[in-house]
Amino acid sequence: MSKLRAATRSCPFNPRTLRAVLVAVAFPVLAVALIAGVSSISPTAVAGVLVSGRWEWLLVAGLAYALANMVSALVWREGLSAAGLASLPLGQVVRAHWLCRGASEFLPAQLGEAARLAALKDRPETKKRMWRVVGSIGAFKIVDGGLSLIVAITIVAFLGAPLLPGASTFALVGLVAAAAVITVALVWRFRCTVVPKRLRPALNELSLGVGLLRGNHPVAPALALQSVATALRILSIAALMPAYGAPVAAAPMIFALLVLTGLLPISPGGAGVREAAVVPVLIVSYGIGLETALAVSFATQAVGLVTSLLGAGIALAAGSRVEVAPAPVPQPA
Repeated sequence: MSKLRAATRSCPFNPRTLRAVLVAVAFPVLAVALIAGVSSISPTAVAGVLVSGRWEWLLVAGLAYALANMVSALVWREGLSAAGLASLPLGQVVRAHWLCRGASEFLPAQLGEAARLAALKDRPETKKRMWRVVGSIGAFKIVDGGLSLIVAITIVAFLGAPLLPGASTFALVGLVAAAAVITVALVWRFRCTVVPKRLRPALNELSLGVGLLRGNHPVAPALALQSVATALRILSIAALMPAYGAPVAAAPMIFALLVLTGLLPISPGGAGVREAAVVPVLIVSYGIGLETALAVSFATQAVGLVTSLLGAGIALAAGSRVEVAPAPVPQPA
């Protein structure tokens, strides 16, 4: 373990340094955006626009978001199957996924993923195989995040230049460049890490967990399912636009911005970072008023929050049901 600590300290991109750099860059940007916009924001007007959204479109947005999460659970199940955990019941996988989604709405970074482990740690199928579960989560996040990032960069490449002025385009390009720098930094950090012998069995289990990325299982079904989940997420955002009189054409760009700002996991649910990126684009590129732009951004988060909490609540209720065995029938003497 001392070798691991020494190697991590010697690496220029250790987690503390990386987090400090992210905070040092993101917080000044948010502060400038707040100072520039707070004087012209009417909280009452924003609240009025937010609650005036057409409920039928909000319901469609919530249903699309719920379907996207159900499909994402199936993507994770593909990763579990590749890890040799195909015997896990589908209901348990979906339940763990929804618990994770509920926890992620309140926890920053990827801390909500601990809910997946907590939901499966007592299962007989995962006994002494929890590192495989961790590996399957990593494979799932790579498929989910990787495909979403590719779609986001593609949207920015095709829509960013004609829609946005030079400064906004440079800001989006900067976000993409930051994503590349973060990825390289994380890879370099792990290359700087020396794994002690005592941790190698766990590392072997972890490598079995990422079997989806090693060719142990066909990856095409996972990619197809993830494509459907991504389309449903964009559809959920698109359903919010007519609810507030905003153009549906803005939905792909909002999705791209949400994905890119998600690379800075410094607040629960991306609050603050999301508004700093989405609101200026809606105002400048689509001519939406400030209050409406803020309402759309808040509604996007509210739909995800409410849907995730409802799903997590149902998952908790389903897991709390205890089957009571029938009382034994007394046998005659």
